[in-house]
Amino acid sequence: MFKALQKSVLKLKKIKKLIYNKNMSIVSYIKDVASETRNIKWPTRRQVISYTLIVIVLSLLLATYIGALDAAFAKLLSILLN
Repeated sequence: MFKALQKSVLKLKKIKKLIYNKNMSIVSYIKDVASETRNIKWPTRRQVISYTLIVIVLSLLLATYIGALDAAFAKLLSILLN
């Protein structure tokens, strides 16, 4: 168990060293981020529109369903209390 703990501590020290690497400047960091951003496969305009419509329709359906349940339970409660 002690060896496993030592290995974990060593891994954490390596990670900390990578995070706080003083040799990496802000400019090189921004270049790396820009480079990675170019590798992202962005959705097409058509995909964005269709996914947005799907979300809107499903949200409306869910709101209608919850509203109907609320109205039904309110009606049931008023019947039970009268």
